[in-house]
Amino acid sequence: QGIGRGIINIENIPLYEDEIGPFGSTTSDTPRTMVTENTKKILLFIVCFGSSCKEENEGEADAIIELVKTLLDEGNKHTNMAVITPYRKQVRLLRAKAQEVIDMNECPLIDTVERLQGQDVDCIIISFASSDEDYIKSVYDFIFNRNRLNVMISRAKTKVLIFGCNFIQKELKEKIFLN
Repeated sequence: QGIGRGIINIENIPLYEDEIGPFGSTTSDTPRTMVTENTKKILLFIVCFGSSCKEENEGEADAIIELVKTLLDEGNKHTNMAVITPYRKQVRLLRAKAQEVIDMNECPLIDTVERLQGQDVDCIIISFASSDEDYIKSVYDFIFNRNRLNVMISRAKTKVLIFGCNFIQKELKEKIFLN
């Protein structure tokens, strides 16, 4: 059963599942995953499709800055969120795009993960930027460094929003979150 969709045909559609069982697909989620007024913490992975990117990803940056602007417009404080990425090139791109639509005095921290150490915020938005699988494999130890990932995720009090490609999602799930 899909949220607000009743029974759906999931034949030949990849499913997301955990130790309890299937909870979602590329087209719908089950009522078990609904965000309600009782939801206290969220870890959300947003799959970004697009061209083969290495250290900067314009489509991902556009989506992230649009999300940040929406969060700010809805009354979230810039001091309660941070946008982090492993790459300085992506930091520069995100900052440039933010300057176009956000008052920089009201802009959240946009930087590499190292800059976030020692700070806690309500919402962390992570931009992995890379979508070139061969490139990701060549910098695997850098991107998936456990200490770096720990800082990225553990500094969020309530929300972690991860933007990345399917390969990064798969690697995080299989190598990091399930171990």
